Amino acid sequence: MITRRDVLRAGAIAGAGCLCSASPQSPRTCCITPELDPASITHEDSRLLIKLDRAPELREVGSSANLIDEARRLDLIIVHSEPGRYCTLAGLCTHYPRPLTYLPGRRVLQCNNFNHSTFALDGSVVKGPATKPTAAFRTTRKGRVLVVEL
Repeated sequence: MITRRDVLRAGAIAGAGCLCSASPQSPRTCCITPELDPASITHEDSRLLIKLDRAPELREVGSSANLIDEARRLDLIIVHSEPGRYCTLAGLCTHYPRPLTYLPGRRVLQCNNFNHSTFALDGSVVKGPATKPTAAFRTTRKGRVLVVEL
């Protein structure tokens, strides 16, 4: 006989967290967010320039892409939230350093770990367990280039 406890335990095990990790020893394995092609990115002092012509991951409204640069200690998520508007935020949850994924239907970032903290596109916490906002970076579009102020 299957008890209520068995069902709850099975659900807890199945949903206990994703296998993604932010460490180089254990690369992201299950997030749906693609990485930007390094050839689309130029670094200038304290800003990033992203050539949109070379970033097909960001063409559609509702799309997003990760920018991971271990040498510069960057882990960002860039979101094409609405026509002509892009947001850049830290790519890891502030509660537990797991990757954030953009959910276009809800217009939030969600942690890929158990309990799914969510963040608004300005970085503020929508739902915990995270209590600290995630960093948001000023992002402007100049023609076919995104400028991200770090």
